[in-house]
Amino acid sequence: ALANLKTYSRRFIAVTLAVMIGTAFLAATLMVNASATESLKASIGSSYANADLVVTGDYMADMDADDSERPETYSLDAKTLKAIEDIDAVAAVHGVTNSGVSVNAGGRDYYASANTAATNTKLNTTTLTSGSLPTGGDQVAVDDTYAGEYNISVGDVLEVGSTTAEGKEVSRQVKVSGITAASNDPITGAAMNLTVGQSLLEALSGPGDASYGSITLAAKDGVDLQGLKAPLATALEATGLKYFHVNTP
Repeated sequence: ALANLKTYSRRFIAVTLAVMIGTAFLAATLMVNASATESLKASIGSSYANADLVVTGDYMADMDADDSERPETYSLDAKTLKAIEDIDAVAAVHGVTNSGVSVNAGGRDYYASANTAATNTKLNTTTLTSGSLPTGGDQVAVDDTYAGEYNISVGDVLEVGSTTAEGKEVSRQVKVSGITAASNDPITGAAMNLTVGQSLLEALSGPGDASYGSITLAAKDGVDLQGLKAPLATALEATGLKYFHVNTP
């Protein structure tokens, strides 16, 4: 064996190097993939990272059960939000909307995602970089990425519009009250982010039409989160909701 090793030493060295390089490449690939996966999870979950529990409707389960003509079985709305808020162990709730709206700035139209900032400091993930958050229905805050790209500044007047579920076109003139840090979420970060007040959101959505992609909640101190899931599910089912998930972030 040693004689063969001496005879074919170059071949042996080449094979050894190939194995070492292949192993190193595989290890590096796995490390990069793990890092990218964790970064993506953190980015997507940035809008509810500080919440104790997150409620989402399960549209696919609704489709599988052939309940697609009954959106109340999976859609989160004001009634759902109120039901969660009324649970004694819940300290605060926030409905995450990301409603699609149009924005006219400088004579040009853009697509934007509108959402409200949570009033509870634990649930709030909106970071202000200048100005102030909206305090009325005639104000908005714009994320700094798109504010810079579209040359929007504090004090500018924008026209924000949408179409309600009934097909009614709604338009409001609003003043930019502040600039916020851009979202890390790759879904919402793909468009301009507007932070709006609840009254403006309701005006753009139409009476009773506000719906939420998810609802985040903060529990009162000392509350067992696993134990809270049961009364939470009972309260949600009492509103007519059938297909939903209650998860920790």
